[in-house]
Amino acid sequence: MVWRHDDERSEPDPVVRAGKARGQYVQSKGPKMIDDDLDTPSFPLEAAAKDADLITDTARAAGLHLGIAEVVRERLHLAADDGLGRADVAATYRMSRQAAS
Repeated sequence: MVWRHDDERSEPDPVVRAGKARGQYVQSKGPKMIDDDLDTPSFPLEAAAKDADLITDTARAAGLHLGIAEVVRERLHLAADDGLGRADVAATYRMSRQAAS
C-alpha cells in the first residue's frame, strides 16, 4: 500500500486514490496502519488465522494446494504467535516492519 505521510495528515497516495485499490479496506485500514492503531480490532487476527486454517485444511483434504493461502496462513500464525492474535488482522504488517528493521 502506498501512503503519503506528513505532519498534518495521512492519506493515500494520489495513485491509490485514483485507482481500483481505493476500496473500503484501504480507506479504513490505511490510516490505522500508519498510526499503528490496530489493537481494537474490527476483525481479530486470530479469527483470520482460524479461517485460513479451515480454507487450507479443506483444500488439502480435496487434494489441492492453495499456494498463496498457505503463505497467508503461515503469516497469520506467525503474527498470532508473536502476540498479535487479538489485534486487527491488518496488524500482520507489523511482522513485515519487524523483519525490515
